[in-house]
Amino acid sequence: MTLDVAEVCVAYDTDADHFAVELAKLDELVSDGIVERSGTRINVPEQSRTFVRSVCAVFDAYMANGEARFSKAS
Repeated sequence: MTLDVAEVCVAYDTDADHFAVELAKLDELVSDGIVERSGTRINVPEQSRTFVRSVCAVFDAYMANGEARFSKAS
């Protein structure tokens, strides 16, 4: 339940700045204690695992464009 966005970007030959907006959106989840974040490293602690869908939704391109076809995680 840990991911380093910068490492993923290196693997897919893109820049971590590509996800700057999404990383900023995680700040609300950080303040709620759902996510721990250090730079581009994201961690969902054990006690927050039931909210992992909400964390993933931040990075969902379809939801960002209002094109969600499935139930919305909030």
